[in-house]
Amino acid sequence: MKNMLDRWAPLLVLLLGALLYLPGIGSFGLWDPHEVRIADAAKEVALSEGWEVRGAPRPPLPVWLVAAGFRLFGIGEVGGRLPVALASIAALLICYALGAALFGRRAGLLGAVALATSPAFFLSARQLTTQIMPVLGPLCVVAGLARALWAPSRTWPLDLLLGLAGLAIGQLASGTLLGVAVPLAAIAVALLLCGGGRTAVRAGLVTLAGGLLVAVAWSWYQQLNPGAGHVSAYTALLGGTPHAMTHQTQLVSVVTQIGFGFFPWVALLPWSVARAFVVEGELRPGWVVLIAWAGLAYLATLLQLAGVGEVAFAAGPAIALLVGALLDETLEQRQSLALVGLTAALGAVLLGHDFFLNPERFGGAHVLEGIKWPSPLEAAPYVVLGAGLVWGAFIALGHLLLPRPGWFSRQGALAAAFAAALGFAAASSFWIVPSVSQHLSYKGLFTKYRSLGGSELGQYRVPGHGASYYNAGKTVDLSSLPQLFEFLAKPARVFVIVSSEDVAPIDQFAKSRSEGSANYFVVDDSNAHFLLLSNRLGTGESDLSPLRRQIVRELLHPPQHELHVDFEGKVELVGYDLPDELSRGQSFKITLYYKVIAPLGGAYKVFLHFDGPGTRFNGDHIPLEGRFPTNYWVPGFYIIDEHRMEPDRATSPIGNYQIFGGLFMGERRLKIASGPSDGDNRARLGGVRVK
Repeated sequence: MKNMLDRWAPLLVLLLGALLYLPGIGSFGLWDPHEVRIADAAKEVALSEGWEVRGAPRPPLPVWLVAAGFRLFGIGEVGGRLPVALASIAALLICYALGAALFGRRAGLLGAVALATSPAFFLSARQLTTQIMPVLGPLCVVAGLARALWAPSRTWPLDLLLGLAGLAIGQLASGTLLGVAVPLAAIAVALLLCGGGRTAVRAGLVTLAGGLLVAVAWSWYQQLNPGAGHVSAYTALLGGTPHAMTHQTQLVSVVTQIGFGFFPWVALLPWSVARAFVVEGELRPGWVVLIAWAGLAYLATLLQLAGVGEVAFAAGPAIALLVGALLDETLEQRQSLALVGLTAALGAVLLGHDFFLNPERFGGAHVLEGIKWPSPLEAAPYVVLGAGLVWGAFIALGHLLLPRPGWFSRQGALAAAFAAALGFAAASSFWIVPSVSQHLSYKGLFTKYRSLGGSELGQYRVPGHGASYYNAGKTVDLSSLPQLFEFLAKPARVFVIVSSEDVAPIDQFAKSRSEGSANYFVVDDSNAHFLLLSNRLGTGESDLSPLRRQIVRELLHPPQHELHVDFEGKVELVGYDLPDELSRGQSFKITLYYKVIAPLGGAYKVFLHFDGPGTRFNGDHIPLEGRFPTNYWVPGFYIIDEHRMEPDRATSPIGNYQIFGGLFMGERRLKIASGPSDGDNRARLGGVRVK
């Protein structure tokens, strides 16, 4: 079995990359602004006669890669993403080759699978990002030179050629510091500590790496030291535009990037590093070169973050291969490794829990600026948390069990852990990312727009140029609310794309017009960040505005509990809906009904106090789930504010509670002119029993 696995390992790596990265890469839209920014630069190059990258200074190779795809396969998702996916598959194969040379074929295969299923890598592989080429360059350098020095064979000229190609890729993809100096210095450190190769080659590499580091330090001093004359211009040496050194970069910033980017495998990294120093009292070149690569990349990335700007950690293959080598040796150990398994499982569960609380860290593991997680995607964080739990359980079991034939063994448990990681990567690639794309891309809106007739289209305060990739016709830019409603007043049916954050001012402007009616309709709300509006509804269509039901001229029915509380003659709380009894610790909805009398003149928040036996739980919030702050409230309308409370079972004991409410901004509360109150500008709503 092992011999067969070794023989077919390269093909398995190739097949894995093809199955994970190629299917459906054109089925979901370009993320705006993350992918669109790169696509715009690449499109300009593709449509020109040369290869000059204009605009913001940047390493050119990632843009050239996408531009080449645009020229070969057309401008769009497939044309831009296919070269990135193919480069990612090549990186997996080179990662396997490096692992096989340093540790053996099985370790190389395990490391390649770990890299393939790490979020920072598989997310980058299927989208337009600048991350793959900065990873590929140093990987080629380390793979080519390490194979030539520590696993020499008749193919050593090809290995050296691979190393030279890596130097060129690294220089053009991320600059001298990260793309050239770091991998060469890692090789030099391993040569100094472990030996290997000819003395002349060793001395030459050490000298070259040392010279590069001195050059980087001197350049850094010249460009960032005010006394030496500050120069703010792009430099290929650093792969960016230097600025004054900031002291806000924390040592843990790159650790966080590594932790989330290489989940769940990073949970085994501490044991992988420790393993390099405990075997037979000697340092082994394979372990040392990978640790040196990862460590130097960590330090260089910190310097880049402090003095140049955002940059991704590019030594992910080193982490993956260290983990692969550890698991390869684990399969040969005859004793239980409970401490390793349990601590790794705990680390994976903790990271999964952090992903659950901050899903944008997972969805944005491959983009430098992070993403805004779409609130409708409530199920996706559970998938990530579940992956951490399942992977952690099998990793712990695999280290507890002993190697023996059969599935209930160390081999079977670790195989199940790899299967869990593959399932996590597949679910993320083929379900979570397309679902996120529905909200970070305009593609779905244009699909709906074309299905409704595809007539004249406008866009109001829409950032970026993502719309240009999906609309063959001309899109009218509308820069003001009067222009927007002048466009909507056309006799023919027209459509407008707007940001969901602009719904409140649009609705306020519509209701403030002399005719007093809102002459816009939301015809597509499938995107959490953008909406498609029209000036009329077609047959079978309904208005999907999130505000239409909650901002009305007349109430369809009176509140369950009627009140008349006047706040400074500006707004009246006319009542609320709430059951008479609540279950302890269970969430519940309270609905407040306001009548707007005059403009409030500011963005007030609503406060709710449930005062019970020796305790209080609060319900402070922006009205209408943050969609309609009070500075947009229009006189003459009722505001129906539905708010869901999430009381803590531990701090909400059984008993009777008095409910108080009001409006506040900072330290100031709107004063109660009339109606039931407690004398401290808190309206006395009534009581409720918690059982």
